[in-house]
Amino acid sequence: MVDAIAIPVLLKAVDWIFGESSKILQDRRERRKASAALGASVSNQDAIARSEDSSTTEINVKEDALRQPIEETLWKNAESHVKHLLSLLETYTVNYHLFREQYAKFGSAFVPPIVIHGLTEAEDKIAETTRDLQSVLTTVYGKKVTTSELERA
Repeated sequence: MVDAIAIPVLLKAVDWIFGESSKILQDRRERRKASAALGASVSNQDAIARSEDSSTTEINVKEDALRQPIEETLWKNAESHVKHLLSLLETYTVNYHLFREQYAKFGSAFVPPIVIHGLTEAEDKIAETTRDLQSVLTTVYGKKVTTSELERA
């Protein structure tokens, strides 16, 4: 057994799941609510009810993930996939921030469709890749890794 905190790549993955992804997905929800208020039709994805109790079969807090021991063989099998997903997330995050900056420059009323499409695509790819990373971490830990932000995305 290896401590999760001893593996830098795993630490970075856990930080992403419980940190940066939550911020981006929250911004996504707020932007969709704002566009829905302007007349755009957006499905309500915040209707998912989530139990906040901590159980022994789930990891839903960063600190729990860092305290969990992991099997070295499980980590060795998943390490390259986690590195790949993290590199994708870095690329999608850079794209997200670039489109977010363009969105801010134009103001919400005059944003060209290409900027909205790019921002939406970056957010969708971040959510999809974060779900993949969550799935891999679930395999590594042997417990379900969940975040409330990702479930609502």
